Amino acid sequence: MITPLFYLIFLLIQGLVFGLQVLLYRSLKFLWGTSGTRKFLISLAIFLVNIPQIMLAVSFVFQVYRVQISFVRGFAVYYFLLSLAFMLLMGACYLYLWLREKRRSQVSTASYNAGASQQERIMSRRLFLKRAAAGFSAVAAATTIGGIILSRGRPAIEFLYIRHPDLPLTFDGLRILQLSDFHAGPYMSRDDLMRIRELAEKLKPDVFVLTGDFADSNPDEVPIFVSALQNLHGKLATYSILGNHDYYAGIGEVEAGLQAANLNLLRNSHRVIESGGDKIAFVGLDDRWAKRWGLGRGPDFEMATKNIDDRAFKICLSHQPQLWPECVRRGMHITLAGHTHGGQIAIPSPQFNLARLISPYVAGFYKSGKQLLYVNRGLGTVGVPLRIGVPPEITLITLRRGPLSYA
Repeated sequence: MITPLFYLIFLLIQGLVFGLQVLLYRSLKFLWGTSGTRKFLISLAIFLVNIPQIMLAVSFVFQVYRVQISFVRGFAVYYFLLSLAFMLLMGACYLYLWLREKRRSQVSTASYNAGASQQERIMSRRLFLKRAAAGFSAVAAATTIGGIILSRGRPAIEFLYIRHPDLPLTFDGLRILQLSDFHAGPYMSRDDLMRIRELAEKLKPDVFVLTGDFADSNPDEVPIFVSALQNLHGKLATYSILGNHDYYAGIGEVEAGLQAANLNLLRNSHRVIESGGDKIAFVGLDDRWAKRWGLGRGPDFEMATKNIDDRAFKICLSHQPQLWPECVRRGMHITLAGHTHGGQIAIPSPQFNLARLISPYVAGFYKSGKQLLYVNRGLGTVGVPLRIGVPPEITLITLRRGPLSYA
C-alpha cells in the first residue's frame, strides 16, 4: 500500500534527481559552450536519457502499474548513478585544479601571473575538464556495451562440490542443478531460455531446482517461460519456488503457468526423495515479499516442514537469501537462493555491488556451523539489460558424504 510517507520519500528522491540534473546541465554547458544550439542539444540529451525517470515518476504518482516498472526503474537508477559518478568526477577535477593553482601561487605568485593570464588559466582548466569528461564518457560507454554483451552471453557453469557429514550414503554423489532468476520478458526471450535449457540438460542432473523469478513484471511474460521450460525434468525430480517478480507479474498467472509446465511448485511445502530407507527433503518457501501484495502469503516454516522426518537431510529452497538465518534455526542443512543477481553490476570487484544494500548474502557460499547457504547469480537481468563483472550462472552441485567442505 502506498502511504503519504512513501509519497514524501519519493518526492525527496525526485528532488535530488532534479538537482543533480541541474548540476549536470551547468557542467556540460560550461564545458561545451553556451551557444543557443549547444544549450538546446545538451538539454535535449538530458531530457531523452531522463525519459525512464519521468515514466517512473508518472507510474508511481498515478499508480499506472501496467508500465514495465522494473524496466523503467532500472534505466532510471542506472542513469542516476552515471550522472552522480560524473558529478563526483567533475568535483574531484575542480578540487585538483584548485589545489594545483593554489600551490603554484604559493610557489611563485608573480611569475605565475606573469606567465599566464586569467583567461588562459580558464581555458586550460576547461580543456582539462573536457578531457576528463570525454574519458569518463568513453569508459562508461565501453562498460555499458560490455555489460550488455556479458548479460546476453553464455552463462557460466559453476561446478560445485559439497561434502557434508550428515548426508546419507545413499545420496552420496547426488547432482543438483540450480537455475534462478529467469526474468522472462523484454530481455529474456523463449529462444534465450531454450539455449539455457539445452546447456542445463546436457549436464544430466538428478534434480533440477528452479529458485524463482520466472517472469519479470507482466502476466504476458508467463507463456515465454512455460513454453521454454515445460517438462524440464531431472533423473529424479524437478522442484520450483516463487520469487518476488512472480508476484509483480501476477501470482495467479505464474502459478497456473508453473502447473501447466509441470515444474512442481513448492510453496511452503516439501517433497521427500527416499532410497534404501534414507531420505532427502526439498523444502520450498514462499517469497518473503508476498505479504506486501496483500495476498496473505509469505514464508511459513511450520507449514513447509510439517511432518518431515528429523533424520532426513534437508535442502531448503528460498528465493531471497535473507531468510537464511531462519533456515539455520530450522535445521536446514543446505539452503539454495537467488534474487540478488550477484549485484548485477560489480565495480571494481564482485564484493562491491548494489546487492549489498538489500542483503548481506550476495553471491556464492556462506557458512554457519554445519549449515551452508549458496546464492546463485541468476540468469536474467532486472531493469538495465547488462551485467558488469557478474556473469549469469548455471550451478551444478554434487553432494558427497564426508567432513564438511565446499568449493
